[in-house]
Amino acid sequence: MELLPYYFLTFAFLSSIILSFLQAKAFPAKPSTFLRLPPGPWQLPVVGSMHHLIVGGSLPHRALRDLSKKYGPLMLLKLGETPTIIASSIEAAKEIMRTQDVTFATRPISVTVHTLSWGGRDIIFAPYGDYWRQTRKVCITKLFGPKRIQAYRSLREEEVKNLIHNITRAAKTSPLVNLSELMTAFVSDTTVRAITGATHKEHPEFLRAWGTSLKLAAGSNLADLFPSKRWLTDIVSGATYEAEKCNQIIGGLFDNIIKMKRERNAISDATDTEDEDLLDLLLKMHKGEGVPTPLELDSIKGVILDLLEREVRLRLPP
Repeated sequence: MELLPYYFLTFAFLSSIILSFLQAKAFPAKPSTFLRLPPGPWQLPVVGSMHHLIVGGSLPHRALRDLSKKYGPLMLLKLGETPTIIASSIEAAKEIMRTQDVTFATRPISVTVHTLSWGGRDIIFAPYGDYWRQTRKVCITKLFGPKRIQAYRSLREEEVKNLIHNITRAAKTSPLVNLSELMTAFVSDTTVRAITGATHKEHPEFLRAWGTSLKLAAGSNLADLFPSKRWLTDIVSGATYEAEKCNQIIGGLFDNIIKMKRERNAISDATDTEDEDLLDLLLKMHKGEGVPTPLELDSIKGVILDLLEREVRLRLPP
């Protein structure tokens, strides 16, 4: 479980007090169905167990440690309206992540990530099932194969030369060089060229939107804790609105790339598979070639975004 920031928990706790007055009478409580749930601390209406993580000024991870000592290695917390299982021992984690791996294989998808990933149509957050298995298999066998990677050696060498040239040019004009910015641009350019066969002109705007989307995806959103009050939590936090803006910029760029690729293919009408890039393969899968279920366009955009994130995590320091 990713620990929620202390300030966010405090803000969520105070906000939930206001939200409770707006919904307590409008929606009467439904009779609960008996379930065999793990033990956990007592809960308050609306806020659930969140007060246990902030009362006394303790940091959230220390509060979780103290609660696990009292309630055991498998514990139930309710963060707002969201039930959450906490596994705090090696045995409990092994049971969830190995023994019951298929049951817990689908990652929980937040409201923000749902917006950024076109409804979970990528690989990382796609529900475990036929679609996920097919898309993952396609990427491993057709996109990440040794022959395919070797085919882009000259492209990578060219981009490395461009990177060295950009660093040299920046060093001549300023004593300080922003290597993080240049390396991010290098990874982005290399990956986009490998995927599409061309560079993208909307470089600065795309990188800004992409960087913002990564921060939003790693952050917290009140709508995840209070899904039934999303109309109000969206107004309070604004994270969903920012995610939609980033999705429009990134999705717009990918739409333009796909459109230009289709136009080039229509003119050239090339059949030489040696000159195919990754987007050519994905568009063939969109037509149903070589796959049991055709890829949707949103799935193609999600795969491209996953590939970009993968390259950044592999090549750049955290």
